[in-house]
Amino acid sequence: MSERVIGPHWVLRRTNHHIESQEAGKAIEYHEQNYWVLQEDGTLSKVWEWEEFTRWPDGTTRVEQDCTATPMTEADILRLDHLDRQYDNSDSRSGTKIWGNREPGKRIRHAKGVGLSMALKELLG
Repeated sequence: MSERVIGPHWVLRRTNHHIESQEAGKAIEYHEQNYWVLQEDGTLSKVWEWEEFTRWPDGTTRVEQDCTATPMTEADILRLDHLDRQYDNSDSRSGTKIWGNREPGKRIRHAKGVGLSMALKELLG
């Protein structure tokens, strides 16, 4: 089950992913954000927000976007135990740029779930 809108919340972690490409005069930009959040009622949620902008050679444009929130799964919680791996796979020859930190890097916590505990502790600051 997913929710279209998420109310008041605190962000525990944020990652992003971006693609920009041009092919035969057609330009496409895709931007994605992922948020791990604690809602006011204590619910842990994962929020996925994206937007895609397309421009064709004749000047026609299209924008699509969405934002959904789902309850955090065990995999979402364990993702907080990993470093956010930065990547940049840009290719100037093809005109495609891909960058972000959406993919998990190495595990940096000594036990499962410690990343969530530490993120919650940071909120208390």
